[in-house]
Amino acid sequence: MICNPFRGIPSQRRSALRLLIACGAIVCMGSTAVAQISFTTAVDLALRNSPKVLMAQANVDKARAALEESKDVYIPSVSAGSGLGYSYGFPVGQPSIFNFTSQSLIFNYSQRDYVRAARSALEAANHALKDAREIVAEDAAISFLALDRDTQRQATLAEQAGFAARLVGIVQQRLDAGQDTAIGLTSARLSEAQIRLARLRADDEVAIDQAHLARLVGLPAQALTVSSSSVPAF
Repeated sequence: MICNPFRGIPSQRRSALRLLIACGAIVCMGSTAVAQISFTTAVDLALRNSPKVLMAQANVDKARAALEESKDVYIPSVSAGSGLGYSYGFPVGQPSIFNFTSQSLIFNYSQRDYVRAARSALEAANHALKDAREIVAEDAAISFLALDRDTQRQATLAEQAGFAARLVGIVQQRLDAGQDTAIGLTSARLSEAQIRLARLRADDEVAIDQAHLARLVGLPAQALTVSSSSVPAF
């Protein structure tokens, strides 16, 4: 016999309860989601989300526009119009159906210097963009490798903590059986405490590297993990 938990509840309240349960399940699934990124993805996201790179790219676009503007003065500008209708007053002119005017810079000695300066500014902006991309990529790569190293050390220390706890239990049993001394138990507990302290430090370093990498790539720091297999061979 199948028991219906919604039996005896009105239809409207039943729909509301089902919607509430579904939303709770979605929230639980979202809270346990883990974001794992590869090495190349981390570097690419860092380059896309870096304010330094975006600012340097904007400077390049500005310098390129200034260079194009300094060259466009040599291109003739043509304007067309018409003067249909009656004319009153002075000067007396005849109405025209079409009129065209053209204006262009023929020669300016200083304009060549302006073009040369704009071209140099564009080259400097490109070099600044290249430097900014290299700095951000290096920071992302180092942060990725540091998080990978700290994560592996955290897992190793967690395994060692389990071994140290088992060792304390074994030494305690040996002490109860008269096969060991209190000094051996103290040494085992001291080793367990040292491993626990190292594990706490590793947890702090993982959290710091995780937060720094999350700021670089633009992802939430919670449950952000890295793929060790994606690191290229040196």
